[in-house]
Amino acid sequence: MEKPSRDADIRAWIRGYMEGDARAGELLAGHVLATVRRRIKGYGVPANDVDDLAQSCALEVLRHASEFDPTRGRLDSWVGGFAFNTVRQYRRQARLGQAVRNRDDFVARAKVSAPLTLALTCLDENEKRLVRMRFVLRMTSPEIATDLNQTPDATRKQISRILEKLRKHPSIHQLLR
Repeated sequence: MEKPSRDADIRAWIRGYMEGDARAGELLAGHVLATVRRRIKGYGVPANDVDDLAQSCALEVLRHASEFDPTRGRLDSWVGGFAFNTVRQYRRQARLGQAVRNRDDFVARAKVSAPLTLALTCLDENEKRLVRMRFVLRMTSPEIATDLNQTPDATRKQISRILEKLRKHPSIHQLLR
């Protein structure tokens, strides 16, 4: 991989890549992949996952290469944002995967209170998923919204409605008296 001598080289690679120049595309892709790999390693991702994450992240960067604005900062910083988001998504998926593998964890937490367990049975699967993401995985509304491709406000409203539904359930209503 050729090392860029200055920002002008990188801008030329991006311009060439956007115009279909194979050599510029190779140089840009090599630089982006090396930068992403270094950043992802720096976030402490297990070595066996670094290459897969780096490749998918580099592809995402290249898909958005036309959006890079050199007046707003350096390419390496811009690419670093993609790497950060990739690692955040990787960790979120790991947490969700762990929660799915450990469904007993959700049930165990719910069993703390028999009335809560009973109230949770009135929720549909999507509502239970939201409750799990918010209260078991401790995800914020913006994080949940990103996962569900909706606005944080819509997510907050859904969670509020679910909580109101639970509050109105006879078993919880009795506890709150």
